[in-house]
Amino acid sequence: MVPTWQPAGTLAGHRQAVNGLAISSDGRRLVSGSTDSTVRVWDLESREERRRFKPGKRNMVAVAFSGDGEKLLAGGLGEELYVWDVASGEEGARLGGHEQAVLSLTFTPGFRSGAGGAARGRHRLGHAAQFPRP
Repeated sequence: MVPTWQPAGTLAGHRQAVNGLAISSDGRRLVSGSTDSTVRVWDLESREERRRFKPGKRNMVAVAFSGDGEKLLAGGLGEELYVWDVASGEEGARLGGHEQAVLSLTFTPGFRSGAGGAARGRHRLGHAAQFPRP
């Protein structure tokens, strides 16, 4: 018999559908991207919102934490990837070049590169020089 999954709680705040989720490598934070055009960082122990990013009026579809949890990468129905410093909330970079919506994201270990996958099968890769460290 397959065990039944039981939810541990609810994180309330987004006004529309949540499209993308990622958990930090230390397991303490969750980032969510939503159709309400926001990206939110949540504390999983307290279940409280810790930071909110609103990059524009585009749905946010994909989110990722860097391996060290210091940076956040997000993309969506716009053609740009956004990089933020999680602690300060400052935008670190904006990477254009996608011709369609950004549907998936990832960072390499050690924060050397980030990649975004888009509609029409195209990928964009950003290197650490484009993601300034604080």
